[in-house]
Amino acid sequence: GCFDASEASAGATCGTCGLTVRETDDWRGGDGMLAFDRLFATINETLQGASATTETLTDRTTALAERLTAQ
Repeated sequence: GCFDASEASAGATCGTCGLTVRETDDWRGGDGMLAFDRLFATINETLQGASATTETLTDRTTALAERLTAQ
C-alpha cells in the first residue's frame, strides 16, 4: 500500500495510488514500521499552518476589496 517501505527516487510512483513516492524515513520507528502518530502530527501541523495562511490572506483580501469599493 501507500505506506509500505519503498525507495524514493526521481520519478518513482506509488504502485497503489500512482502519486510520487515521498521520503518517509523521518516517520519510521526503530523497527522500520511507519510511526503514524508522528506522521499525522506533522500533517496536522502543516495543515494548521496552511489554514492560518489562508485566513490571513482572506482577511487582507477582504480589507483590500473594501478599500477599493469604498465610495
